[in-house]
Parts: sequence; structure tokens; C-alpha cells
Amino acid sequence: MIMNIGNLTRVLFSIAATSLVIALANVSVLAQSEATKATKDATASIVAEINGIKIHRDTLERELRRHLQGRMSMFETGEQHNLRKKMLGMIVTRTLLLQEAKKKKVLPKDEEVKKFFTSLKTSFPSVEDFQKQITEFDLTEAEFKEGLAEDLAIQYYLEQIVLSEIEVTDAEIEDEYKKFPEKYRRPEEVKVRHILIRFDEDADEKTQQDALHRASEVRERATAEDADFASLARNFSEALNKGKGGAVEFFTREQMDSDFSAAAFSLKVGEISKLVRTSYGYHVIKLEQKRGGEIPAFEEIKEKIGKDLLKVAQQKTLAEHVLALKEKSKIIVYFQ
Repeated sequence: MIMNIGNLTRVLFSIAATSLVIALANVSVLAQSEATKATKDATASIVAEINGIKIHRDTLERELRRHLQGRMSMFETGEQHNLRKKMLGMIVTRTLLLQEAKKKKVLPKDEEVKKFFTSLKTSFPSVEDFQKQITEFDLTEAEFKEGLAEDLAIQYYLEQIVLSEIEVTDAEIEDEYKKFPEKYRRPEEVKVRHILIRFDEDADEKTQQDALHRASEVRERATAEDADFASLARNFSEALNKGKGGAVEFFTREQMDSDFSAAAFSLKVGEISKLVRTSYGYHVIKLEQKRGGEIPAFEEIKEKIGKDLLKVAQQKTLAEHVLALKEKSKIIVYFQ
């Protein structure tokens, strides 16, 4: 049976999912003391109330800045409004979960918070780097510690109460494998070498004909008996990887130009393609290796299937739980 919850709570409910927060193990930085809020937000408009807890406009704006890392100007006015609504929804969800954690008294001990805080702080190159990071997000060290304690409380609440009964049985895993085998088929991949003779798409006819002539000559050399394709690529290719003998590591059909992929995947190992025209120019392709395309044996992917099923079950339970909390709570949203 698979029952491990792991770090699902931080993945799903960290508010400011920025590079800073990722570096700090996805710790939310929403929390501030009530005294600090009263001082900072005395004149701010209220955007929502959650069971009597007021959420102020500057709290919403601060969280949005942390989340977007200064990229707000990239969005149109309408998009900015929608981003604010989504962020407010995340704040509401987090507040509800924190309230429940406090009701159930599943709170972290001071030493647990201190230990986690220290591990995060020491993960930075220096104390100065850590201080710089949190200062950029308008946080004091005390505010960050409080946010960390609240995130741990939410994590404990979900792990110990909401998600504690979820499990995936071996029978469910095997049933999933039998019903949806194609879902687990490994993608087909190829590894090739290629020689590129460049020309711009808007090049004149003479330039294109010259490129075609040179590419044809190279292909003729490449198909000769005992030809060294890698050496030809180093000497004649105009691609960036010519120094590597034209080597292109494993890729799927979708990862390359469609014409290039179609030619590469149609080859047998060791076979050389006809000239392939793309927006870059003419290519001569040699297939080096081919792998994938098969459905792995059950035992090979049993663990992965179990984790996938567990994640889906946890997300479903989590969504239903949050919905139930919202239905029984008094939530007033002023921001529309």
C-alpha cells in the first residue's frame, strides 16, 4: 500500500511560488502578526473577510508581487485583475486551512520551526544572501518565521487529518495498468547525427541552388562505403554542433522540426536520409540509435503508477475538503 503524503501540501498551497520561496522550500510568506497588520494596513481597503479575519488590499498586492517577481507590467489590465482574483482565492484557501489547523491543535513545536528555519537559512551561500532575499519581498526575519510556522501547521493538518486515510492498494495499481496500458508506453526516441547546409528561407534562387548542390555532394560522400559521417559533419556542416560530429542526443518526434523528425524516425539504424529541407537549410541525417515505444513490464512501473494514483486521490480529497470548508464558513469577498 502507498500512503506517503510527502510535500504535497507545500506544492499545492504555498502562496508565493517564486524562486525565493522555492529556495526556501516553498514556505509561504503571507503571515504577519496582527499588530503589524494593524499598523501597516490601518488605512488599506479590505478585499475579503474569512470567518471574521480581514484580508487587506496591500496584503493581496504584496503576495502578488512576490508571486510574479516584478513581472506584473507584462500583463494587460484585464489579466492583472484576474491574477489578483486568483491570488485572493489562494489566500482564502490558505486562511481556511490554517484556521482548521488551529482548531484541531495540530501546530508545530517551536523547536521544529526553529530547526526548519535554520536549515533554510543555511542553504543560502551566506546570511547576507538570505537577508537580501527576504528583504526584497518586504519581509522581516520574524515575519518569515511566522509564515513558516503557519505553513507547517497547514502541512501537519493535511497530513494528519485530511489525507491520512488515503491509500492506494496493489489491486488498484494493477487494475490501472491493465485498463490503460497505452498511458505508460515509453515515448519513441532517436539519436542521430546530421550535417546542415544553411540558407535563409528568403534567399534568392541561386543561393538556394548552391546550397542544394553542396548538400547533395555531402550526402554522396556520406553514403560512400566506409564513409566517416562524424568527420564529414565536422568538416562540412554549418550547424552549431559540427564540433560534436553533428551528434544530436535522443529526442521524441515532437521535439524537433516536423520534417526533420519525420525523416529521422523513418530511418533504420545506420541508414542515411535523403536531403531534408527545413527552415534552417538542407540536412543529411544518419540514424545512430532508436529506443522506446514499448510498454514497460508491470513491475518496472508499479511504483510510479502507485504514486500517480495517490497524487490524484490526494488532490481530489483536498479539493473536496476545501470546498466543504468554504460552504460552512462565512466568506465575504469585496474584490470583484
